[in-house]
Parts: sequence; C-alpha cells; structure tokens
Amino acid sequence: PEEFTAQFGPLPEVPEYHLAYTAGYTLAALLCLARNATSIIEFGTSGGETTLALARYCPNAKIITLDVDESKVPYGEHRGGGMRWREEVGVAFHGTPEAERIAQVWVHHCGPHDLSKLGGPHDLAFVDSLHTYEGVLRDHEAAMALVKDGGYIVYDDFLCSGVPTFLNYLDDKMK
Repeated sequence: PEEFTAQFGPLPEVPEYHLAYTAGYTLAALLCLARNATSIIEFGTSGGETTLALARYCPNAKIITLDVDESKVPYGEHRGGGMRWREEVGVAFHGTPEAERIAQVWVHHCGPHDLSKLGGPHDLAFVDSLHTYEGVLRDHEAAMALVKDGGYIVYDDFLCSGVPTFLNYLDDKMK
C-alpha cells in the first residue's frame, strides 16, 4: 500500500530472476512490523535482498543472516543452478546504512547449527536456505530452538526441491 511505501520506502531493487520472491520477503517484513521485531534470524543470505528488506522495514531489528561457508555457494535449481562466490553473498546490503544492524554468520553445509553463535530468542525466523529436505529440516529445528514463544517462522520457496516434502512432513507431524 502507498502509506506503507511512504513510511518505509520502496523495496530494494532486485535482479529480475528474484522478482518472484518479492511477495515472500514483503510478507516477512509485514510480520516483523506486526510484532515490532527487534531480533530476526534469516537462514540463507544469498544476495541479501531479503535481508535488506527486513532491515529497512524493521528499523529496530538486529538481523543475523546465515549462509554456507564455502568458496562458492551453490544455488538451488530454482535459480538456474548458478554459483555465487562468497564475496557476493549479501551484496544488496553491503555499504548500506542498514548493514550496521546485520550480522553475517557463516555455517557449515551439513550437520546441526552451532546455536551458541545465533543469538536469540528471535521474534522471527525466515527460512530460505538449502532447498533440500535435510537442509530445511536442519534450519527448521534451529529456528524452533531460537524463536521466542509467540514468534514466527516463515518458509520461502514452497515449490522448490525439498521444501514441499519437508512442509508435508511438518503438516503430518502437527496432526
């Protein structure tokens, strides 16, 4: 809505391939506003477009964003199977005023996360990292441990690889 854009500014410009995800991070930003979030954890930095949107729309929030610690970070098939060099991770927020409230954390590509490095409790977790069943499960388990009671966990990429399989598993588990 116009009043939202007038108060917080437009979404950051994103590459054309990423436009399909605009609705996802808009939703995450709106949830943050509704909760007056002060602490957010994001699983999957990639180019940092979502990170920047969260920082812009949640001006009181400190954000921890995780990505895989490798010399190259593989993208999921939904992004054309391209590769992103480590120094390109988070480029959307590098050098912005919001960057001072964003902490980049590098994690190993497999095994459980070291929760001691991830702060918390957080108001919101945004899960958009490895798009395998195992990757989503690992991030979900970490998010459940790190999000405060009454907080939110938002999942992205419902149609990508292991995400629907995981969400079906979670749905069955909650019944």
